[in-house]
Amino acid sequence: MEGGITFCSMIPMRSIPFKIICMIGMNDTSFPRIHKPMEFDLTAVYPAKGDRSTKDNDRYLFLETIMSARKKLYISYTGQSIKDNSDIPPSPVVAELLEYVRQISGGGYSLINKHKLHPFSITYFDEKEKMFSYSKTNFQIAESYLEAPVTDEDREEDILTEDAKPPSEIDIEEIAYFFKNPLRHYFKNNLGIYPENLAQDNEDVEPLNLNNLQKTILKDRLAKESLFSEEQEISLDEMLNYYRKSGLFPPGKFGEYMKEVNKYNVSFFTNNIKKTLKPPEIKAMDFYLDVKNRNINIRGEYMLSGSVNILARMAKIKDSDRIKAWLYHIFALYDLLQSNRYSGEFSTLFYSEDKILKFEDYTDLYKNDEKMYENLHSYVRFIVETYIYGSVNPLPLFPVFGCSYAKKIIKGESADFGRSWWAQNVYKNDDKFYLEKLYGDVIPGTENLKELSQIIYLPMLQKESFVGT
Repeated sequence: MEGGITFCSMIPMRSIPFKIICMIGMNDTSFPRIHKPMEFDLTAVYPAKGDRSTKDNDRYLFLETIMSARKKLYISYTGQSIKDNSDIPPSPVVAELLEYVRQISGGGYSLINKHKLHPFSITYFDEKEKMFSYSKTNFQIAESYLEAPVTDEDREEDILTEDAKPPSEIDIEEIAYFFKNPLRHYFKNNLGIYPENLAQDNEDVEPLNLNNLQKTILKDRLAKESLFSEEQEISLDEMLNYYRKSGLFPPGKFGEYMKEVNKYNVSFFTNNIKKTLKPPEIKAMDFYLDVKNRNINIRGEYMLSGSVNILARMAKIKDSDRIKAWLYHIFALYDLLQSNRYSGEFSTLFYSEDKILKFEDYTDLYKNDEKMYENLHSYVRFIVETYIYGSVNPLPLFPVFGCSYAKKIIKGESADFGRSWWAQNVYKNDDKFYLEKLYGDVIPGTENLKELSQIIYLPMLQKESFVGT
């Protein structure tokens, strides 16, 4: 009103003339407004002549506004989808105005300027184009697209990037959790997205039984609690009573039956382990690694029975269990070497319901292979570097992919990971959520994944064996 720019709704300024008028947000579903009457509004139930109509009022308001523009009229609306760039119609009143202009101009005069899907399009920074932008950040992004593409020779051999700043301390459990599903770790830590929270609320059902996931989690917790407890029966009974009081088991006789079944199964599983091993001791993992000129403290705990590292999971073994056991194996061995506690013998046993996985010593694995890492220190350092990189960058290195590729290398088979392989092995489970959000219908590139699988998973398969059931 005083020579500057006035921001307001359309109603107070609708009949005041201005040199330039801008109407923003004239989308298809935004204007004219949709009137939603209250449930007790009888005028909406029994309309009569002369009643106010929000739709008609907005149409007249639009007419008054465009008539108030003296030199220029600017109207903007969302006309393209942010997903696939498909056309979206404007508000009906804007569409009518455009149609009227087309008729009186004979169709040879267009008033629509279509913007690009992204604000960093090079079109906004080209002197020959009418559209422009003052954003310095978007200019830098657009400028990077004009640079020469990076070739494989120009890529840094180290997997770390400048954005991946190493933390000062990392827990071994966090590293193992990352390699079980790198994309899940990325979504949770960087984007704060938890797919399990996106599911619809469960229906109200009576707790007559546990689903498969609940059964697995319960058995695993009970097994670990009783396996590393001196008084197994007392500890197991206490845990079962706790879960029953928490409402996990159904009430009455059926709940008591489920309690006894779990007690028997867990006792049978843990007793078979204790028969063949000395009582395990908790060992603290604590050593430092130099990554990007920064000392990183690797911490955690592992269970040692003599010279045997013990892990257990009361479920059928999966590829994610194999990589977890392997990581605990090499990190525990490295910790023993660093602290001068290595006795010359070391192995890891991973107990599951169907198999017993064993890893032998590691130190001679790459003795005669100059292309691979020469010692355990280099391998552990590479694992930590991969973890740091995958913490800030999406890395679809699923255990099923790593194990499959390493197995094909050992057998000398061709490694074909096309769409059908991803559909059968990855997209059929919960990992489908992460892949669809990142890649849509396009399968991830596999060249970098193959290189990582050869370095990380190949030594795992070379050292693993199954010694019993």
